[in-house]
Amino acid sequence: MQESTESRTSERRLAALSEAEGLIDRLHRETETQREALRRAIHDDLGGFLVSAAMDFTSVRQRLPELDLPILEHLSYMPLPKGPEITG
Repeated sequence: MQESTESRTSERRLAALSEAEGLIDRLHRETETQREALRRAIHDDLGGFLVSAAMDFTSVRQRLPELDLPILEHLSYMPLPKGPEITG
């Protein structure tokens, strides 16, 4: 009888351990899924911001001749940021 009780206890412990391992695996997968979603969101937001800033910089640089020649000369030494080509 004691052997039977110990066997059931061991089975319950193994089942609980297996369930805990499954939950840990699920937690790791969910964490990675959330990290990837966050990476994509940051990449998209930052990319959009940088493209917008590059476009604004180009626009300002094109209008500078009418604003201030020394600033234009200073900016001529600054390379334009590389961004995606805009077609259309």
